[in-house]
This record gives sequence, C-alpha cells and structure tokens, in this order.
Amino acid sequence: MSTTAGTSLANWAATFDFQPQEFHTPSQLDEIAAIVRSSARRNGKLRVFGARHSWNPLIATSQTSLSLERFSGIESVDGSAVWVKAGTTIHEVGNLLARLNLSLENQGDIDCQSLAGAISTGTHGTGIGFGPVASQVSGIKILHADGSHRTYTRDNPEWSALVISLGAHGVVTHYRINCVPMENYSMRSEKISWDEFVSTWDSRSYSTRNYEAFWFPNHDEVIAKITELSQDTRLQLPFNKSGVGARLENSAWWLLSEVSRLGPRGARFAAQTAHRLASDERCNGPIHRIFPTDRSVRFFETEYAFDFSVSSDLLRELKRWFQVEMPYVHFPLEIRSCAGDSQWLSPTQNRPTLFIAAHMYRKMEYRAYFKQLQAIFDQFGGRPHWGKMHDLEAKQINERYPRLSDFLKVRRKLDPNGLFLNPYLERLWGVTT
Repeated sequence: MSTTAGTSLANWAATFDFQPQEFHTPSQLDEIAAIVRSSARRNGKLRVFGARHSWNPLIATSQTSLSLERFSGIESVDGSAVWVKAGTTIHEVGNLLARLNLSLENQGDIDCQSLAGAISTGTHGTGIGFGPVASQVSGIKILHADGSHRTYTRDNPEWSALVISLGAHGVVTHYRINCVPMENYSMRSEKISWDEFVSTWDSRSYSTRNYEAFWFPNHDEVIAKITELSQDTRLQLPFNKSGVGARLENSAWWLLSEVSRLGPRGARFAAQTAHRLASDERCNGPIHRIFPTDRSVRFFETEYAFDFSVSSDLLRELKRWFQVEMPYVHFPLEIRSCAGDSQWLSPTQNRPTLFIAAHMYRKMEYRAYFKQLQAIFDQFGGRPHWGKMHDLEAKQINERYPRLSDFLKVRRKLDPNGLFLNPYLERLWGVTT
C-alpha cells in the first residue's frame, strides 16, 4: 500500500482541488479495512475516489483520501454474474468481461470512470429500455465505519438506498454485476432536421435499442445516433476510434475550442464547422468497443434528468431560448433517454427519463450559460446528475428527490458519526454530524 501526506489532488476538469492530510492507495481488502478503522478511531473524515471524473467536490476532504485505483479486477464468476472490485474502470470491465464472452448490458460513452464512481453517482448510457449502470448491480459489499464488511443483495429492505449512494455509507469494495452474453451491435449516425428529430424523438427512443442525439445550438439539423443488435461478427471501427484517429479528432476539437474563445463569431464558426465535419459514422462490434469516445479536451458539464413525458415541450423551449439568447457556446447539447430505476438517489427514480447535458470549454466562462439553462431545467422539474455541475441547495434537492429523507435515515443508521461525509455533501443534503 502506498501512503503519502500533504498531496494536492484535483479532479479531471480541474473544477476543484484539495489537500488531504493522508492519501492512501491500497491494493488489498485488509489494507482498506485498516484505513477505515484508523479514521473511525480518530473520529475523522474519509472520502473515496476513483477516476476523479465528477465535476462537483464529492470526493474532497481535508483529512483522509482513499483511492481504489489499485484495487481492481474480477473477484469471481458465477454464470453470467461477476463480482468485480470497485476500483476497476469501465474500460477494464469491458475487456475483462470480453474474455469471458460476457458484456455489460449497457454503458455510457465515457469508460475511464471507476466502476464505483459511475455506479454511486447514477451514471448512465442511453436507451429507454435500460436503467443507469447501477441497475445492473445485484450485489454490493461495503466496509462500514464500525469495521464490518457486509454483503447486500436486492432482497435487502434497504437496497434502494445502497447502490447509488455517493459513497456516504462506507467504502464500497465489490459489486455483483449481472452481465449478458457478448454480442455485436451496429451503430450509425445520421443528420436529420430539428423538426423531424423532435416529432420522432419519443417513437424512435422506444423503437431503437440505443438512441441519442447531439444538437449544436442554433443549427437546423441534429446528429442522431442509432444502435441495434447486429448479425455481423466483424469488428469495424471508424478512424476516430483508433489511437491516431482519436488524437487527431481531439486535436481538431481543441483547435475549434480555442477559436471559440475569440468571441461569439468564433463560437458560431466552431459549432458550424464541427457539425459540417461530423460524418455519417458507422461501426460494428461489442458495446465496450463501439460506445466509448476518447475525450482529452477538458470541459465543464451540467446534466439534468426529466420525466420523459416532457421531452417535446422541453426541447422546443430550449430551441426558442437559444434562438433568442444566442449564447456564446460551441459544444452540442447531448440528448439521451433512460429507463426508470428504484434507487432512491437515482436521477431516473420511478420514471422513464430524458437526459440533457450541456458543456463549455474549460478555458471559457460557463456560469451564466449554465445558470440560464438551469432556470429552464427547473421549470420542467429537472433532477441534477450528482456528478455534474449545478447550484441546487438542500431544499431543492429534497423536492426533486422524493425519497431523499428515507435515504438519509439509512445513512445515519450505517454511519452515525458521519465518517464518510464531507462539507459538500452536508450542504447538499442539509445534514450535520
């Protein structure tokens, strides 16, 4: 185990940094348990992090910071269910499962996150028939503040509070993932008119395995992405999913992002150019090969979840707002869907969901843009993604997440002294220790 003091840490997007008194990178379960016991004895604070891909300071602490990056790999296999160590990245999970001819049922387009980080924050892919990554979990092992290492399954009465938890119950060490046989899928993109996109969003979301869209604001076309099961056994990847191709694509996007810093005309030029250069991409293969996108140009991001039934009204309101305000932005809006979920902190809790994500280049001012979008999102009852940027306070969070009080009761039971809280979570949930 590696232990250091006085280390300065930051997240991927550099939206926050922190200096814990202790920073640990254990590789063994008994090492993790010893760190938890030591922190609890001192009545201290401990936060765990994975790939540091959240924009909010969920992981920040001035006391004990624990990275699970060295605690990774598959622990055991039971048919199509696999126990995986929590520090394993989504990328590693895909490759490890492929060796077993298994696959995640669904995943997002970023695979650098740790499994624990993606699951605990409610991270999702797209597809109205699939819940967030957490919905694939059928078992979880947690090291609690009292030193116990407990295994929970779906029949536990507190299950709905345990999987999407932001690390507030203890150190999650393992997940039991329900996998599916590895198959090939075909993914293609096409440009369609805005009007066609809005009028067919509902029907295409329900008739397509995975459907998502990218809209450069103030453009009359949308780039739609469609994924279906494929009988083609070949692996066919576009150039931008190769190492060289990904580097070239990111270099081009960095250049356009720098042009956007020149002013509104620069941003419009960058958005128009990016849309024009976007090709009708086609690829074929297992989802862990065709879904992920390499993104090295850093950005700010906000994302909200809405009841799917408001999709058309919300999309039209966004179109109207962009036409009037013409904000200084060149990133597209990302539009996705997701099935409802039973987890009390899930953004998709108890409702089919529309997700909308907005971005801004890291070297550009984002606050006014995100604030104006949030005002629209609030009108439609949006729930913020826990790992993305937002300004909601405890009262608003409680209104958007109706089972939050039930979740907090379980949290107090499992961690009565608040070992796994930090100031951000205390403010976000309106709790004290």
